[in-house]
Amino acid sequence: MTDMMRRLTLSALLVLLGCESTSRPPPPTKVQPLERTAPFVQLLRAAPLVVHAKVERVTGRDGTVGKAQVPAIFSDLSLRVLGHASRGEPPETLTLTVLGGQVGDRAHWVSESVRLSEGDEVLAFVDPQASPHPFIGETTGVFRVIDRAVFAFDGRAVLEVGPDGLLLAQPAPPAGRLPVGQGTATGFAEEHTGPALPIDTVLATLARLRDS
Repeated sequence: MTDMMRRLTLSALLVLLGCESTSRPPPPTKVQPLERTAPFVQLLRAAPLVVHAKVERVTGRDGTVGKAQVPAIFSDLSLRVLGHASRGEPPETLTLTVLGGQVGDRAHWVSESVRLSEGDEVLAFVDPQASPHPFIGETTGVFRVIDRAVFAFDGRAVLEVGPDGLLLAQPAPPAGRLPVGQGTATGFAEEHTGPALPIDTVLATLARLRDS
């Protein structure tokens, strides 16, 4: 048997025995989506008021939009301020007008617009003069406060707060716990879980970022 035949026979035996070495690249690491809102520094600069507030009253009314006077429904929100991270002292009660709402059995809701109900508690970046879009970045600038813990508008727990934005827990909470919101930008990182930050911690962090 020639040397060539010996080498071919040996290679065939190694393949059959499963001993042949192969240099295959490792499979790619799977990552989970990481949600970050716009950097808080941008939100702080754009928002005259940053408040922790409770929605006390929602009143729908008819109105018009634009120069063409297109019929629309607006909602007047009355918010009782519970805390803040604003430079100046906000009023005890804020009255804000948003596009979308309900009058009798007629309803008109706007995609991406903030939709709140009486009793909701929020942390909001607000420009009261920017009616009918007083929330900076719409749902990007509105966070839900539940049992004094802070969640993004879509219900993801806020785990970290910093000048580059915030880190949100993955995955999203079970369906039905909170209404689905919109407005966050998506990046990629490994899965993150943990308890939501308390509202007092978030407000204190925002105050430091505001003054930095």
